Amino acid sequence: MTPHQYLEQARAIVANCELCFVLTPNDGEVNARVVQHLKVDDDLSVQFMTSRKTRKIRELTRAGSLSLTFLDEPGRSYVTLGGDAMVSDDPAVKEALWRETLRLWFPEGPHHPDVVAVTCRPRWIELWSLRRGIAPEPKGLNSIRLVQGSHGWETTVTSPPDAGEVHLLEPADVAETPSD
Repeated sequence: MTPHQYLEQARAIVANCELCFVLTPNDGEVNARVVQHLKVDDDLSVQFMTSRKTRKIRELTRAGSLSLTFLDEPGRSYVTLGGDAMVSDDPAVKEALWRETLRLWFPEGPHHPDVVAVTCRPRWIELWSLRRGIAPEPKGLNSIRLVQGSHGWETTVTSPPDAGEVHLLEPADVAETPSD
């Protein structure tokens, strides 16, 4: 597959997920929590809303970056995006992202000063999917990694077995678990 085709596959996996994990570094550890992503752009930039008083805002502001992981369990697939994190309290951005279901966490609505929008612009994308045939050798233990280069997205494997050509398993080559 080409980098463009992998991006299309990543978009399809993300589209199947209502929630994602936000991962941020903190003093040599990684903290994770679940958020509802509210907007995903064609370049896989992702936006969500949170309170400026949260630990995730402290951590991503300090680091300037975050990772988002989307798990499509029925599709036996995942995508992780890693990139630059931007926090905005722009009322127009918050209004555009707002959903009434968020009132549970933000009863005063999107214009409350504690409510902020977070955008992750990916610099790298990792994806793996048995069902889509994106499971590099050996035995699907690696994943495809797209890295933003000077000429667009470039494809690598998380741990290439021979630092050579990428060999993908066919979905039929991978035994399904009894739960399928």
